[in-house]
Amino acid sequence: MFGSLSRPGEPRWNFVWFDRYLGVYVPDLRRTAEEKLAALREQLAMLDASAASYDAGTLWEAKRLATVCGNLLLDGRGKILPLLVQLGMRSKIPFISTAREIPSNMAPRLALVLIGMGGADGVNFTPYCKAGFSPPWTHQKKFADWWEQPVFGSADGRTLSRKNVVFSLRSQDGGAHFDEEWGSDLSRLIATTGDERLSSDGKPIANAHLATMRQIAWELTETLKTALR
Repeated sequence: MFGSLSRPGEPRWNFVWFDRYLGVYVPDLRRTAEEKLAALREQLAMLDASAASYDAGTLWEAKRLATVCGNLLLDGRGKILPLLVQLGMRSKIPFISTAREIPSNMAPRLALVLIGMGGADGVNFTPYCKAGFSPPWTHQKKFADWWEQPVFGSADGRTLSRKNVVFSLRSQDGGAHFDEEWGSDLSRLIATTGDERLSSDGKPIANAHLATMRQIAWELTETLKTALR
């Protein structure tokens, strides 16, 4: 016999009666839809806070942005599901993409950032949102296409997607874990040189991965704010 036992304001309890005198109680620990929506709004607030800090000059906030994006989007192992999957939203809502195509003869081969002048190093990579640039090629994509869309390309034609950038910053480069080794040579390339054909005073222009992550977070934030209206 299956049943439930709870009082108003108390945790829900599911139980199985083995006989009329002995019962085994198992707590129902599933989160409600309201709890998940509250968590989503909290994650959005985290994105806003880290984005504001990044824009004020704290570039490592991009790693915290990657951690939140991972919480919302990145598939885990076993029963670990990202929050948007728990809410049934990830496959249903259109995602805003500001990424341009990255032909092999373009420099830099970065789809979400501009080269900016200023700051201590003179030249830097700037995400579209921080530069105040609204790309005319902005469009919407289904999640899977958005997630796997190339946002960085190397000279030999290999690419990194949004998924690759988020995973690397979150799980390998200090967002939630720091690996002893780079995840791949492409992850090192986007972090240390951005584009091997570009330099500033003979030095590589670093941190393209952080600027790229900032723009990914902007896309996700705008996508979710539209979906929640």
